[in-house]
Amino acid sequence: SLEDAADWKATRRVTLMFRVPEYAKSPKVLYENAGHMDILPTAAGLMGLKIKTVFGNDLLSSGKKSPVVFRNGSYIDGDTFVEPGIGRASNLRTGERRDDGEFEKETQEAARRLKYSDLILEHNLIEKILNIQSH
Repeated sequence: SLEDAADWKATRRVTLMFRVPEYAKSPKVLYENAGHMDILPTAAGLMGLKIKTVFGNDLLSSGKKSPVVFRNGSYIDGDTFVEPGIGRASNLRTGERRDDGEFEKETQEAARRLKYSDLILEHNLIEKILNIQSH
């Protein structure tokens, strides 16, 4: 049933593809959890751009990944899918339920990142952010 977090996640897969000529001879397939906030840092990384103000992950970077935040405020942190709106946290590999209260700090951070991302998009601030960082 879709009440199970692992089942829900399995039905919400969308393919994201980047075609980069220099990687054409050795293509890769990565199976990463990702959200809309991960597109900009990933594309910037591929183009060699340094953008300081991002709220997602460069999916091709080997660095530490922050939680993947979704539009509804839910997020994946490691192997745990946290759904603050319904007070549920589940291990994605085992399906085991966890106390969502264990993730209060992460939930607040996910909400903050989503709010800032929304403000940037709603007020068309991307150009301003990029101009400030280039000076």
